[in-house]
Amino acid sequence: MTWASIMSLALIVNLPGLAVSPMLDNLKIIFPHVSNLEIQLLTMLPNVLIIPFVLLSGKLSMSSHRINIVAAGLLIFACSTVAYMFASTMTQLIVISCAMGAGAGLIIPFSTGLLSDSYKEPALMRQLGIQSGISNLVLVLATFIAGWLATMKNWHMPFLVYALGIIPVILIPWLKGVPHPSHSPRDLTVAAKTETKDVFIDKVCYRSNGFSISRSVTLFALYFTVTALTIVISYYSSFLFEQRHWDASITGTVTAIFFLFIFLPGFILPWILKIFRNSTSFFSALSIAIGLALIVFIPIKLIAVIGAALCGIGYGIFQPLFYDKATRIVNNRAKNTLAMSVIMSSNYIGIVCSPLIIDFTRSLITGGHSETFPFIMNFIIALGLLIATVIFRHRFCFYIPPSYYNNSLN
Repeated sequence: MTWASIMSLALIVNLPGLAVSPMLDNLKIIFPHVSNLEIQLLTMLPNVLIIPFVLLSGKLSMSSHRINIVAAGLLIFACSTVAYMFASTMTQLIVISCAMGAGAGLIIPFSTGLLSDSYKEPALMRQLGIQSGISNLVLVLATFIAGWLATMKNWHMPFLVYALGIIPVILIPWLKGVPHPSHSPRDLTVAAKTETKDVFIDKVCYRSNGFSISRSVTLFALYFTVTALTIVISYYSSFLFEQRHWDASITGTVTAIFFLFIFLPGFILPWILKIFRNSTSFFSALSIAIGLALIVFIPIKLIAVIGAALCGIGYGIFQPLFYDKATRIVNNRAKNTLAMSVIMSSNYIGIVCSPLIIDFTRSLITGGHSETFPFIMNFIIALGLLIATVIFRHRFCFYIPPSYYNNSLN
């Protein structure tokens, strides 16, 4: 039940903003006087609010009231769900969405941090893969549910998808079974002094605050890059397909396939590690690069679907790897959740900043008129990432210890 209560937090990770996405086209009809800026704020602000609250949650995790923080986040999330059902203006929707983003931000670091407090490697890697799979599976299923609810006469109905947050609320009492970090089976302070080539292949220096700056920066930058590379499918595929005069339904198909293949690797991660071993990062980067190339260079619908699947696979493998490595940027197990919050914030920063960076670069190079530019730009960056996985395959961010794949199926 403790395991189930921790995993139930994964239901929240990808939910904020989900119910709004299927009804964006209807918002102008529901609220005829709203501006495009208000619609953009409704979709963007929740992710923006998640970032500071993810970091705040990580800082608060150092206290002895971890479960109370999770309960507070779940309470805010639940109250926001109820509030949506009574909203009548765009301003109210924006405020409620911001509150939901804040509540989710308090919960998100604990969805992985509590796992790191309960498991040691390599079992932790398997659990993080399952957690990643669950959160992305919920995204796929909830997207379809929200889309179906959007066809109802009452426009409030899509917000019922957030009622999934009731499950972790019910399971809160069992979170008390999570061991305190000081009594966890893995002591990073000792590991830092006796580290071997199998666990840490590069020399590491921890600061007085317990963080390795070099590892933190490189892992943060890597997660940001992978997110920015793949989120282009959600943001720009519709414009590319419209330019090719494809039916609008292909955009929904490609996006659904992308998220579908993100969740699959999480459930089979031990087998993936067993097959690709220390080349796992290379395979993930290669999958993303090929996927982007197929979408932009071969204008065939089926090929675009395959490309989206490959991008999803690459991201789906990278994500749990990043979560596992986040526990190694600190030398004190009590700071695992804080480390998770720092690294996980890079994902949301990537989601928010990616379109801003792409549009700015596109305006400088093409004048902002090329719909293929976002994919070409990301493909070039993906090639750089692919080369990095080869050159730095024995460094912290890309290295997979033999104990992970030798024992991953046990």
